[in-house]
Amino acid sequence: MMKRIALLASLLLLVVTLHACLSHAHSNSTAEALALLDWKASLLSLTSHSILPSWTISSRNAEASLCSWFGVHCKGDRVYRINLMSYGVKGTFHAFSFSSLPNLKELDLSINGLFGMIPPQINQLSNLTYLDLSYNQLSGKIPPQIGQLIHLRTLHLIQNLLNSSIPEEIGSITSTFGNLKHLRFLNLSTNSLSGSIPSEFGHMESLNELAPFKNNLSGFIPPSLGNLTDLTILQLYENKLFGLILEELGNLKLLVFLESLSTLNLSYNNLSGNITFFNELRGLVQVDIGHNKLEGPVPDVPVFQNASIQALEGNKGLCGDVSGLKPCKLSRNDHYKLFYATMFPPLGAAILSTAILALILYAKVISETNNFDSQCCIGEGGYGNVYRAELSSGDIIVVKKVHPQRADESAEQSFLIYKYLEKGSLATNLSNEEAGKELDWDKRVNIIKGFAHALSYLHHDYSPPIVHRDLTSNNILLDLEFEAHILDFGMAKLLKPDSSNWTNLTGTYGYVAPELAYTMKVTEKCDVYSFGVLIMEIIMGAHPDDLISTLPSLSLEMQLLVKDVLDQRPLPPSPDVQDQLMSVMKITFMCLAHNPHSRPTIWKHLHEYVIPFHLNLFNVSKLSFLDLAHNGSYGNILSEQCLLSTLDHLAMEHNNVKGTIPQEMEKLRSLSQFFLHENKLSGNIPSMGNLSNLVKLYLGVNERPSSITEELGMLRSPGLFGLSRNHLNGSIPRKLDGLAFLYLSSNKLSGSIPVNSECLDLSISFSCGILVSLVKS
Repeated sequence: MMKRIALLASLLLLVVTLHACLSHAHSNSTAEALALLDWKASLLSLTSHSILPSWTISSRNAEASLCSWFGVHCKGDRVYRINLMSYGVKGTFHAFSFSSLPNLKELDLSINGLFGMIPPQINQLSNLTYLDLSYNQLSGKIPPQIGQLIHLRTLHLIQNLLNSSIPEEIGSITSTFGNLKHLRFLNLSTNSLSGSIPSEFGHMESLNELAPFKNNLSGFIPPSLGNLTDLTILQLYENKLFGLILEELGNLKLLVFLESLSTLNLSYNNLSGNITFFNELRGLVQVDIGHNKLEGPVPDVPVFQNASIQALEGNKGLCGDVSGLKPCKLSRNDHYKLFYATMFPPLGAAILSTAILALILYAKVISETNNFDSQCCIGEGGYGNVYRAELSSGDIIVVKKVHPQRADESAEQSFLIYKYLEKGSLATNLSNEEAGKELDWDKRVNIIKGFAHALSYLHHDYSPPIVHRDLTSNNILLDLEFEAHILDFGMAKLLKPDSSNWTNLTGTYGYVAPELAYTMKVTEKCDVYSFGVLIMEIIMGAHPDDLISTLPSLSLEMQLLVKDVLDQRPLPPSPDVQDQLMSVMKITFMCLAHNPHSRPTIWKHLHEYVIPFHLNLFNVSKLSFLDLAHNGSYGNILSEQCLLSTLDHLAMEHNNVKGTIPQEMEKLRSLSQFFLHENKLSGNIPSMGNLSNLVKLYLGVNERPSSITEELGMLRSPGLFGLSRNHLNGSIPRKLDGLAFLYLSSNKLSGSIPVNSECLDLSISFSCGILVSLVKS
């Protein structure tokens, strides 16, 4: 009997305990729901639809209804994530009960109309790992209590009205950020923050991105930032920072290009000093240090050598072998070094394989050529003999010993240094029957393309411009990959603005521009004429000779002319290459005009009749970021580019891309940002419903009528889609659940605008065509 009583007592205690636990859980869920409803009641809508209509509580099952609310995500019955990004709410945090959401880990309220201050009670979200309040109108100080969120990994407060109301002894950016040991991404950009960058930032040892750009920060860059050895993005531009850039930044060895416009951006400050220690930043891929007070040599690493002048200009005295910068003054000892002034134009263009005006002492090359022994001589010319030399490193070079032009040059000998190229000259390959067959049309088109880019570099990117004056098929050498290399600058001339540029008649018969015979004045148009002759030689397989003089009077159809002059040794060109050859021939006739003013510039050739870049990316299996924008290239989007399954960012805007978007685009499952605006695309927008990660799609300013497919509405990630200034017709799909911003201005759409009450925030321009009404879907 006593055992039965004891058993019943234990069961009763278990029931009571379970009931208490369930009641407590129910009470917690109800408390969370009531807290969020209180905050909802204080909000206004930036749009015409009602505020969060799904946020209602059921008296029978509060926790179940809470976890089904829009933007609310639960684990078990507790709220762990709230995501109202770009929902269109307006209000403050005054009624937000932080203490009622102790399990909240992720809070994203970006792109809304929140205003007022960030309350110090935010520290009650003690488990928070992700906080994004960007693109609102929040003002006042950043509360130091944020530093107590020790589990925080991402903090984004971009583009608010945050300012310097924190007392000076604390600093405008609170030093308590140093407690955030797990913080990886910190972006405070585009606010009005002032004061200095706290040295405590150097304690955030997990930091990958630090971006407080576009503020009013002042003072020095703290040396402690050099401790952030995992940092990949550092953006401090458009502040009021001053002082030296300290060598401690040289410890940041993992700086790589991720998603921002530049990895290391210190532009528009007042920074001073020398930056040679940046040689240590071997992982750096993009840099912008413009508009400071920096001076001295630019580091001899690719990121600086390939930087645009905009990324370096506006400084006190930077110098170096970079286009647009003054060359550094050489010390006496520097004359004993071998200088390779080899230039590498972008995107696979021909390499100018020469050390232009590279001066080295006689004693430095004499041993490499056995005192210029005749056995090492492989060629002779009016400007000097050519010798083959093997360096101690094993590299084989060609040295052209240029004859001194003046008596005062006898003490220091001039040489031109070339890379030794295995395939020999273009002339040799064209004159040989077997080599002419091997030189198929794809290779010939690639040679023309590379040659054009190299010449464009000389004329338009090098300062001062260089005219080669002796462009012939003998002066173009081919490597094992049939890439073209322009050689022999023995007669090259720098075009100086303050010089008349008069010269003696030089060059090779059959390639020299006719005006040089009577004007003796050198311009870039002299090289343009030689360029036209070379294109004809590549297409015909031999020098065009007297055909050039008959070109201005030819009235034959272009197709007939091309067919008649094509070299018959290689297999016939494919239709795609035929189209390219037609474009090339059009510009070639202009290059061969007798009047130099009628000839185009090489730059015009590249940007109006540019040959498309067919990039072989099959082996780049881990590529995540591909930017081909602003190149002026044309052609179609190759289906091969759609095999890059890891691609996250694809930018091809501002080109001359034609045709349709291939259906294979749906294979890019990782793609989140796709930019194709400002091209010449046509046809319908293909199905992209499988691109579940896509958040940004820009197709604006393209050609020909097309329509918006229903599949566009299947995209699940909230995003920004630009389709303005096309020739879109038909109606807007009724299902647009995934869209946050939709731009459809300047089209020919008709019908009604569907509006989902909880998704689309109506950022739609109304110059869409003949839309007749606004309806709710």
